[in-house]
Amino acid sequence: MLSEYKYATVSCILPLLSIPKDIYHEAKYDVNATVLTREILDIARAYMYDKYENSTVQRTLQISTLLNPRYKIAYMPVEALDMITACH
Repeated sequence: MLSEYKYATVSCILPLLSIPKDIYHEAKYDVNATVLTREILDIARAYMYDKYENSTVQRTLQISTLLNPRYKIAYMPVEALDMITACH
């Protein structure tokens, strides 16, 4: 067995962080979204991103996501790909 689905891996963090970003972006431009909805999304987004905004942590997350065959480059910003491929 190559992986165990009972435990979360580091490579799953970036894909999970992209979900609230999409929801936040949609709610930000949705004319029907209430102020409360936007405030809740702002708080949740800030909480999640504050944990992972350190550049060292970001680089570790990006490399581990890139190496995971389930995700590869789907969740990688172009700048991160350029930086990682330049390191070899």
